[in-house]
Amino acid sequence: TVQALKAAFEEAVDDYLATCEAKGYAPELPCKGSFNVRVGHDLHLAAAVKAKELGISLNDFVRNAISTALIPFQTGRHSNLSRKLLKSWLAQS
Repeated sequence: TVQALKAAFEEAVDDYLATCEAKGYAPELPCKGSFNVRVGHDLHLAAAVKAKELGISLNDFVRNAISTALIPFQTGRHSNLSRKLLKSWLAQS
């Protein structure tokens, strides 16, 4: 039943929180899948123009850019180019 499913879910969450507390871990917070980023006019315009040229939405363009930027970190391989890009990005922050 829906009521039983809800109770089981709440029990699982309570167990997860108790386990985190017992082990001294901070529980992971869920991400809703959207966020606002201030990139400035020029970068916003450049991304919008490139997305239009590629025939994709700005949202898809940004999603692809983030995914591409994360590849070196997900594979555990940090090429010199990735390091240079990361240093460049951090220097601009």
